[in-house]
Amino acid sequence: MTKMIRNHEGNIEYIQVAEPIEVKNLNTKVMLYSEYKNNYSGYKTVKNSYDAKHKTIEVIMVNNGLCPKCHTYCYGDCEAN
Repeated sequence: MTKMIRNHEGNIEYIQVAEPIEVKNLNTKVMLYSEYKNNYSGYKTVKNSYDAKHKTIEVIMVNNGLCPKCHTYCYGDCEAN
């Protein structure tokens, strides 16, 4: 995809930008909120997934950053997940 921008001198430039992608079938896990806070707090959660009645939350298991358990870089294949 090409996008038109103005550079710092005010001239128009065209740059290539990546197409937005739709993420499907995320690797998620429903767990107790306490388990999330104690072991997976560095991970993102699915928006509005907290269940107050059962005290659970849906966690996206791919972190792509420092693993909160083993403290190394995680790319979704970490055995600590």
